[in-house]
Amino acid sequence: MSVANAGNTFTYCDNDKSYVLKEGIEWLCKNCFKQKYLELSEEYKMELTEKYIKAGYSYDNYFGIN
Repeated sequence: MSVANAGNTFTYCDNDKSYVLKEGIEWLCKNCFKQKYLELSEEYKMELTEKYIKAGYSYDNYFGIN
């Protein structure tokens, strides 16, 4: 197996095929997909809040504390 990195520590080439190492997958999940997941979750939360308010529920009443 020949490892041709050219500065990239997460991939290598073998028989004209590129492979991503386990560390590369972990980096993608932590740095790319996690951020997108958080953005989508925030949008979904805001949509639910808007629907909740339109339905006439109080969305910030925590067991009578507020």
